[in-house]
Amino acid sequence: MLVAFIELRSRLLQTTGEDFAGGEAEHAAALAQTEHDYLALVEVGAEAARLQAELEAGDREATPREVDTARLLLTQMNELADAVRERIPRGQ
Repeated sequence: MLVAFIELRSRLLQTTGEDFAGGEAEHAAALAQTEHDYLALVEVGAEAARLQAELEAGDREATPREVDTARLLLTQMNELADAVRERIPRGQ
C-alpha cells in the first residue's frame, strides 16, 4: 500500500496548476493535503510495524482486538491512497 501511495503522490507532484480547474490554488491545496496524508500514512505504517513486531516477539496468535486493529490500519492506508488518487486530475 505504501508503494501505491508513493506512486500516486509522485504522479500528483508531476502536475501543475494548469492541470486543475481551480488553477494553482487547487494544485497547491492538493499537494498540501497529500503531504498531510503522507505523514498520516507513515504513522499508520509505524503502528502496523509495531503490531507485527509485537506478535512476532510473542510467538502467538493475534487477539481479536489486534485483528481489528490490523483491519483498521489497512482501511486507513486504503483511504489515504484513494484520497490521493482522487486529487490527480483526469488524464494525468
